[in-house]
Amino acid sequence: MLTVIIIMILGMAAGYMLRKFKKLYNRLDKTVSYIIYLLLFLLGLSVGQNRMIINSFHIIGLKALLISAASVAGSILLAALVFHFFFKHDHVEALDDGGFSPEGDTGA
Repeated sequence: MLTVIIIMILGMAAGYMLRKFKKLYNRLDKTVSYIIYLLLFLLGLSVGQNRMIINSFHIIGLKALLISAASVAGSILLAALVFHFFFKHDHVEALDDGGFSPEGDTGA
């Protein structure tokens, strides 16, 4: 676990130092997406070769579905609460000052 944390910190430091290079950033953004797809594929290969996981997939799948649904519901609830308590007042003030409205109305 320490190795993962060290690699993450080194990556953050490198990203901070290279932030001025926009072309590099655009290429890295695409490359990261492809690497994530490759890692997901390799994870699928690993899971597909594990007989114990495949044989108990119906049980694992149901638990994963429930955990995922609860995670999404909790994230939506927390995001709504954060918006309500921290950003809603600022959003209303911006509209009152003639700021941008998502509906296309300038508030004037």
